[in-house]
Amino acid sequence: MTSQSDVRPENRFPAVGLPWLVAGAALAVYLATLNRWVSLDSLGQVAKLSGWAWQPELHGPAYWLVTYPLRWLPLKLIPVGLNVFSAVCAALCLVLLARSVALLPHDRTHEERERETSHSGCLSIPAAWLPPLLAVAVCGLQLTFWEHATAGSSQFLTNGSNEMFDLLLFAYVVRCLLEFRVEEDEAWLIRAALVGGIGMTNNWAMIGFLPLFVVALVWLKGLSFFDQRFLVSMGLSLLLGLSFYFLLPVVQSLSAHPLMPFWSALKTNVNTQKTILSMLWHMRGQFWVLGLFSLVPLFLISIRWAQSFGDSSHLGIGLARLMYCLVHGLFLLVCVWVALDPRVSPRHKGFGIPFLTGYYLGALCVGYFAGYFLLVFRNAAQAGKRLSGWTRFINRLVTAGVWGLLLLAPAALIYRNLPQIRLTNGPMLRQFADLMAAELPAKGAVVLSDDSRRTLLMEAWAAQHGKAKDYLFVDTAAKLPGGAPGPLTYPDYHRFLNRTYPGRWPVNVPKGYTTPVEGSFLVQMMLRLAATSSLYYLHPSFGYYFEWFYQEPHGLVYRLRPYPAGSLVVPPPSKELVQENNRFWDTAEQGALKPLATALAPAPPSKEFDLLQFLMAKARLSKEQNHDAAVVAGFYSRGLDYWAVELQKLGRLTNAAALFARALELNPDNIVAQINLQYNKDLQAGRESTVRITAAPEDEFGKARDWDAVIGENGPFDEPNFSFQQGMTLARNNLQHQAAQEFERVKTLMPTNLQARIWLAQLYVVNELPSKALEIVKDVRAHPDVFPVAGTNRTEMLYVEASTHLANGDLQSAENVVRRALKQYPDDEALLDTATQVYLHFKCYSNALVTVQQQVKLSPTNMNALVSLGNVCIWLGKYEQAIPPLLEALKVDPNNPYALLDLGISYLRCDKLEEARKQYDKLEKVLPTNPRVNYGLQEIAYRRGDTNAAIRYCQLYLAGAPANTAEAKMIADRLKHLRPSPR
Repeated sequence: MTSQSDVRPENRFPAVGLPWLVAGAALAVYLATLNRWVSLDSLGQVAKLSGWAWQPELHGPAYWLVTYPLRWLPLKLIPVGLNVFSAVCAALCLVLLARSVALLPHDRTHEERERETSHSGCLSIPAAWLPPLLAVAVCGLQLTFWEHATAGSSQFLTNGSNEMFDLLLFAYVVRCLLEFRVEEDEAWLIRAALVGGIGMTNNWAMIGFLPLFVVALVWLKGLSFFDQRFLVSMGLSLLLGLSFYFLLPVVQSLSAHPLMPFWSALKTNVNTQKTILSMLWHMRGQFWVLGLFSLVPLFLISIRWAQSFGDSSHLGIGLARLMYCLVHGLFLLVCVWVALDPRVSPRHKGFGIPFLTGYYLGALCVGYFAGYFLLVFRNAAQAGKRLSGWTRFINRLVTAGVWGLLLLAPAALIYRNLPQIRLTNGPMLRQFADLMAAELPAKGAVVLSDDSRRTLLMEAWAAQHGKAKDYLFVDTAAKLPGGAPGPLTYPDYHRFLNRTYPGRWPVNVPKGYTTPVEGSFLVQMMLRLAATSSLYYLHPSFGYYFEWFYQEPHGLVYRLRPYPAGSLVVPPPSKELVQENNRFWDTAEQGALKPLATALAPAPPSKEFDLLQFLMAKARLSKEQNHDAAVVAGFYSRGLDYWAVELQKLGRLTNAAALFARALELNPDNIVAQINLQYNKDLQAGRESTVRITAAPEDEFGKARDWDAVIGENGPFDEPNFSFQQGMTLARNNLQHQAAQEFERVKTLMPTNLQARIWLAQLYVVNELPSKALEIVKDVRAHPDVFPVAGTNRTEMLYVEASTHLANGDLQSAENVVRRALKQYPDDEALLDTATQVYLHFKCYSNALVTVQQQVKLSPTNMNALVSLGNVCIWLGKYEQAIPPLLEALKVDPNNPYALLDLGISYLRCDKLEEARKQYDKLEKVLPTNPRVNYGLQEIAYRRGDTNAAIRYCQLYLAGAPANTAEAKMIADRLKHLRPSPR
């Protein structure tokens, strides 16, 4: 226990007064550089506090509790209030850091023990204030710390909690451990366990530090750690902290609109932390590298070293002392260097995780190492010893180096980081929001976005300008075929929109309804919204909404308009629309794009010698990329590419080239703009495209490995090869309008591309526009030298031609096309199959019978042909003739469900009930809920007079079959007839 006499007047200031002075100065710096609005990382927290988030709050209970009063602020003040909260948390972290550095023991080496005689081992020399000050400067001015101190930011991997608040909890635990070392009062450890438990409920990282916390306790307590009373006290404190896990599930389950029951909410939070920790465990190799700059030096200073490494000679002792000095000096410089963010720092190697705890521990070590050198190399006479002149010179030199570090480290940090802070917290994001809002109608609109960042940004803009009630904001979250469901598929999201916009949202989901909302219903909902409001997208997009609406660009926003009747393609922009967009981008260029491009551009090589740049280069410190600026630049780049494509379609190649180039300057990774610009040069030179796809198209994309990602991030292609592949992808996802636009563009850019014409004609046929398909067919047939139809194109052309004639009601012409093709290629099974499928599609069963019989004749074991033959016979009512080919098909594949079903139907229609039952019994094992199977089984049971079985299968049929069909009504009537009348 430290006695009062041991606390000298000269060492009270570093431990008591200095922390609050440096915290006050730091708070002033943070408030002066504070973000006056939102940042990209703070949008999520602002949304929760403002009531814009529809998901239940399940993570970060302690943070939720301490920030709850911010919800009472006016909406426009919440972002600033959140940022001030982060600044206060940062200042308190620095208070704890300064206090912790002052409490660090300086009795680790023999030289320290000789010079520091206080009982506690805390630094008590006159310059004891310098190590805490240096540690605070290194930590407080580090870029990641400074960013989070001036904006209330959070990220996914922190479970939605505030980074700086989580660090505050961590820093308090560290301080408690150091206080116990000095005072030996177990109350400090009890507090550490309580706060540590709370921190674990708030952030997964505290769980990761739990083993180190236990090791530190054993290190400090020794064998007394295993005292039962102590363990019980610590366990109860930890459990009390962990009880915060129950806070948000309780609050959520008791809310007016609970989205989850209590246990589901609790499991979700715990499982999320478990998943994150499991994911990071698989990447633990990277974390050990990061630990070299924080945990390894911390381990070094926790050990009480002997005078030598076993060699008691003067040489051995001297070498040991030299080794101590070199290692301490190396770690001091490395920890300061890492704070400047070289490429090996947590900022660049931390998978997007801030790692503020790593920077904090690094700064703590900086404080210790600085104190070590000030103490060991202090020119003060020791008992019985006199210092030589050479020793005094070395001491002064090392001491001057530490003092110099106190000046140079903050100067270097400010030089590197202040411009980044000004850019992040400056008007960049507000300008982007203003430019988006400038093109929205003043009277309000329905505003949609696949990107929740843009949605929340515009909600923040509307709240800031008092227009929150004018717009209806909808997060569509990029619901694409094959993708994850977006919010609009969740009934709870529709309920949220109903509460947020009472009387304006057209969907009223019944209470208790939990089935995901179907895409067809969402389209109808959009059509209803379009009938009463203007629909705007906050970025160019694609997906099933754009099968009913096309995008009309207005700067950074896009109005949704219905397609013209009888057309699959978008009309070109009007002259007025072109002028409007050109004015917009000219204005954006001067006000936003030029400063942003300058900020993101790499530092130009200086013709004159620049000492600071020279030193930075030698220290391997390159220019830091501003994350927020890069993201916003990517937003602009996507919009620029879209409008440049529109200009290129209008033939304004020079203007388009300038916009493609600017899009690339803002986002050098925009491969779409890169390809479009290369093709633009080909167009201006009057040559064919020099762009070549050397591998699978997805392999050309680099970072983005699929079409959805590359187009969603960068904008549309306008180069015939990639446009064709883009059209193919859209067509396979049944996005026919959008695919048709791509094929139409390829047809314009590459007039000799037969594939694009065939695909376009097929889309016209499918969308019941046979006259337009016929135009393409006639053009192809009129120029056989330009469009040689060979190989796989034969079947495609047959499908298009025959379908076109049949869609026009011209059966004779369709037959002529088929006959002509088969006459030229009589043994081509693919042509026969295509002809059969076309005839079946248009219900020309007699014609289909002829072609499929030819196909079976050519290939008697072709299972698909055999099944098709049986199916055609059923449609023609020739049930007896359907049985033999279906039996042959089942010899090839005994479990083919199509053959089994058709055979069952044929036997049933021929009144061969036993044979029919055998087929349906097989089907029932494979397809137990299929309505067609249950229909056949009830029919068999009904004819046999098996009332109970007939009732059961009627009920099964009605449970799975579409309602209100003639067949369903017949089965319902039969069920009423079969059931006994109540007495």
